[in-house]
Amino acid sequence: MQKKIKKIVAILFLLVVLSISGFFIYNKSFFLLTFFWFLMIYLVFSLAVVSNWGKKQLFSKRSSIMLLIILFFLILYALRLLGIQYLQKSKYEALMNEQLLSISKESGQRGLIYDDKGKN
Repeated sequence: MQKKIKKIVAILFLLVVLSISGFFIYNKSFFLLTFFWFLMIYLVFSLAVVSNWGKKQLFSKRSSIMLLIILFFLILYALRLLGIQYLQKSKYEALMNEQLLSISKESGQRGLIYDDKGKN
């Protein structure tokens, strides 16, 4: 009974992952697709590390912790990129257009204008 439940959960998880991936591919959000797959790999790796925690030696535990920390910060970095590229896209496009299309007139101070006889 326990194995059947695990199989059903695994199949449901796989279906959800594939449907989310299909959604990202359909919308041509390849950055989100890549980020989502890295997140899934991180999740599976973290679960594998935690399940084998009692069997590992001290160095192995430390290296696993460091790897999890590094992956965590890479995910934070990817989230920041996601925020800039997708969530704040219109803000940065407006700033770009304002910078490219700005027209500034600068008029210099005119001096006295003389004719050919030297008079005003």
